[in-house]
Amino acid sequence: MAVRQARIVMLAAASLLAASCSGNDTQQTVEASTTTVKAASTSGGDPAAKPGGDLVVGVEASPENIDPLAGTGGSSVSAAALAMTALYNSIGTRDGDGKLVPELAESWTSSADFATWTVMLRPEATFSDGTPVDAAAIVANYTVRADESMCQCAPVFAGIHAAATDDATVTFTLDTPNARFPDQRFFDAIMAPSTLTAGTDRERAPVGSGPFLLTDRDRLEFTKNASYWKKDSEGRQLPYLDSFRVSPIQDPKVRLTALQKGELDVMESFDGPTLNEAKGDKKLNVQVSAGDTIVIIGNQSRPAISDPDVREALALAVDRDALAASYLPDAFAPTYSFVAADSPFKIETEFPRYDAAAAKKLVEKVKARGDDEHLKVRIVCAKLPEAEALLAVAVNQLKDVGIQAELSMLDVGEYAAQVLAGGGEWDLACTRLAAIRSDPAGLGEFLIGGRPGNVAKYASPEVDRLFAEDQTESDQTKREDTFEKIVAALVKDLPYVPLLTANNGLINGPKAHNVIGIDLGWPTKPAIEVMWASGD
Repeated sequence: MAVRQARIVMLAAASLLAASCSGNDTQQTVEASTTTVKAASTSGGDPAAKPGGDLVVGVEASPENIDPLAGTGGSSVSAAALAMTALYNSIGTRDGDGKLVPELAESWTSSADFATWTVMLRPEATFSDGTPVDAAAIVANYTVRADESMCQCAPVFAGIHAAATDDATVTFTLDTPNARFPDQRFFDAIMAPSTLTAGTDRERAPVGSGPFLLTDRDRLEFTKNASYWKKDSEGRQLPYLDSFRVSPIQDPKVRLTALQKGELDVMESFDGPTLNEAKGDKKLNVQVSAGDTIVIIGNQSRPAISDPDVREALALAVDRDALAASYLPDAFAPTYSFVAADSPFKIETEFPRYDAAAAKKLVEKVKARGDDEHLKVRIVCAKLPEAEALLAVAVNQLKDVGIQAELSMLDVGEYAAQVLAGGGEWDLACTRLAAIRSDPAGLGEFLIGGRPGNVAKYASPEVDRLFAEDQTESDQTKREDTFEKIVAALVKDLPYVPLLTANNGLINGPKAHNVIGIDLGWPTKPAIEVMWASGD
């Protein structure tokens, strides 16, 4: 269950609105108040930032790829996200409060109907090859993403038409008006146009406008971009570090040991026991946030999962409290929603709670009509300690109500091939989904029919219609009503079922400073451009 599906997490994590909207008859404008990035200190208080130095960041797995036009998957997505942040900038980014603000842009505005968006670019931004990040470059990036021969993401970009009005202005015209277009599309990595042709090796020779350059793909080594266009609030050149390296270590306990030995300086953790151990080490700084939701995916193309009685029995058979208690204290909490309790969107509808008696009745109903084979399911998940422990309990819970589950623990690559790429014969799969803390519109990426992230192969014309309706609505009360209907459909159809919420952790040793988790979708991804190293 520790495997994270890239598209689900990156897009369904749903960032905050670019600006508040008072209605469809008004324009929306966002402006940058400053071109600087504030180098905030950690809660423990750091001395003034010192340029230079090198750090090693420990992650769960090596990224399958770091090409923005290729898919990333499995537990490696956080490593890929870190690499993308180092190499590239986007039209927008998040500030310290998690709000969408301009990055490569100076500002943007929308038409009254949200069908046209105009982006004004910063004049100082350049790619690492010295070419400007101008309107033509932005247009080239969005054009190539809409090309099916160049990007598997093309369906997401269908209906988005980018044009350069002048060197510093890009106009996006949408076939379907979308009030949340910036939240969905202004985080896309912007690559130098010279790398956007077929056959270019963006995996080993990327060119972006970000704070670092890739120097060794195999060792995941990055060096400072000496011509980086950003400065901190004191006018000092960013990034502070001379270089950093990403070190993939799958076992969280081994990763923590490496941090304690000084072999790593920063690490991510999605494992409760590891976080608890790290908290007890006074030499380490531990930042913990409510993390991902552990989710079960039901493959709707399989006979067993296409049976609504089986889906409901499966949902009722899992005792979340017992599941959480079976691991370690405080590692997980039961959840019955994709939307976090602290989200400004108040969605009341919940997924089914544990009811073994009701599950058994449904099992008997399936048997009575002669569909016993539907009660045999194959569950796949990545082979990680957390997943192995939790799934063993879940399999026994299913057995108790009369459902026979075959459990297959796969390595990350095989999981990606079977689940993310749609190539395996599985009934249920486990993944993690970042809890929705802001706008739930991103849920559409794995619910709308035909979307790349819809690995459950879920098809609901009504849900598709509701998401389309939401795209042109800015009144939050009306939007909450729409999402109540969407969640109600999910509770009825059960293509995905949330089970537990885990804690995420960003941990650093004494050498690393300004280690700030800035991404609501990936709170374990540090702001690499403002991290710095001491001689400790």
